[in-house]
Amino acid sequence: MPNRRQFIQQIGAASALGLGAKAGLGLASTHSDKAFHQVPKQFPRTRLRVDGKWPSDLVGNLYRNSPAMLERNGFQHSHLFDGDGMIQRFTLEGGQVFHQAQMVATHKYLAEEDAGRFLYRGLGSSPPNPRPSRNNDTANPANISVRKMGNKLFALWEAGSAYEIDPDTLATYGRVDWNDDLKHLPFSAHPLRDENGDWWNIGSWIYGGQARTIIYQLDAKANLKRVKAIPMQQAGYMHAFALSPRFVILVNTANIYRAGENYFDSFHYDSKGKSEIVLVDKNDLSVFKTIDIPANFVFHFGNAFELGDELCFSMAEYKNADIMNQGLGLGPQSAFAKDATQYNSELNLYRINLKSGQWRKEHSQLSLEFPNIKESQAFSAQAIIGMGRPVAPGAKADQDYLLSYHPLTGEQEHYDFGENITIEEPLYVRGGNDQEYVLHTLADRDKQQTGLALFKAGELAAGPVATAWANEQFPFGFHGCFVGA
Repeated sequence: MPNRRQFIQQIGAASALGLGAKAGLGLASTHSDKAFHQVPKQFPRTRLRVDGKWPSDLVGNLYRNSPAMLERNGFQHSHLFDGDGMIQRFTLEGGQVFHQAQMVATHKYLAEEDAGRFLYRGLGSSPPNPRPSRNNDTANPANISVRKMGNKLFALWEAGSAYEIDPDTLATYGRVDWNDDLKHLPFSAHPLRDENGDWWNIGSWIYGGQARTIIYQLDAKANLKRVKAIPMQQAGYMHAFALSPRFVILVNTANIYRAGENYFDSFHYDSKGKSEIVLVDKNDLSVFKTIDIPANFVFHFGNAFELGDELCFSMAEYKNADIMNQGLGLGPQSAFAKDATQYNSELNLYRINLKSGQWRKEHSQLSLEFPNIKESQAFSAQAIIGMGRPVAPGAKADQDYLLSYHPLTGEQEHYDFGENITIEEPLYVRGGNDQEYVLHTLADRDKQQTGLALFKAGELAAGPVATAWANEQFPFGFHGCFVGA
């Protein structure tokens, strides 16, 4: 493993994110103000109202990460990625559901609490008179995901370090340095577990003309085993990755970084350019193959599996990168606004012949985002669950469904909650009697309440087995994990 000086030389100067100012936008009309930026510092433990029969064998905690605080001292951030992280915990026990939440005590959050105002530039918007960032963690809000690796719970961003969280109290232990040589380097919000219990993750370094992808391998207890910085042919945006038995699968998108006014304004989508599929061999972390594909944009992936000499993996693929700037802003062009179909992705299956490098793409005609799979069968072909809508011509496309889709067989099912319900990321979970369920949070926009819905896996069309509702609406969240008791 290289020392810090050698490693930093590999990736270029370790300067902070170059972020500038951007005018604020209005709040999306589909959520209450509180759902985005007017939140308390914590939500005490409360019991939710249960409708139906919540299975007593399903015991554990659903953790969610939410960009919660977007307003201080009269200034409102205009992009979801700029909200300070809040960890929410839904506890399932004895057929009841309880909720509590706590802000992540990052360096940024504590400094701004003390000052009584926002101090640092965000990725999509900036407060008045911002202070300079010394490194990638100065303005790290730890707001994208929460993940249990080993016996530790981590709040994750994508452009800086992880923060460790107490799984019971939700208190913040502090920033995590995988070793002294890797301080402040990007560690994405989407680590993936290998068959042997190891964890893999990436960090995208696109600054100073030295585009690199940092590959991390951790052991089952979340201790660093290996790290390597791999040169990229272009400085494309990468949010997540896929993992197969043999490869770390990177998709280096055609959304190209060139230093600009702020982070998101620095990316320019090259519709006439290319994206790249980069296959990194897990054995020696060398690049096995780089495959050029037409320009695309992607945040999230389904699973990857290998059929003989064929590598298959799914991605929620966009035709451009509008979702990153306009779609995740909090204005009238937001993806959360009604009929925002211009931000549709399509869940597509890529099939690559590992010998020849030839590839083909199979379309699902489904806009499916926040894809998730049964992690116990991660490297097998299986149904992918998510939230989305049909994208075929003439299909109803004015609201999101809870969706399940099998990329090889084409089998699909869905459940429609109605136009006033916003669905959040669904997860496969398993009860004590090995019954598999689908669990997710949702929001009733009319009543301004947050709820939890539970389905039997493979029976989505039958509707939820049970729901649980709070008397108020909690902040909108991106990603989470379920930890069984």
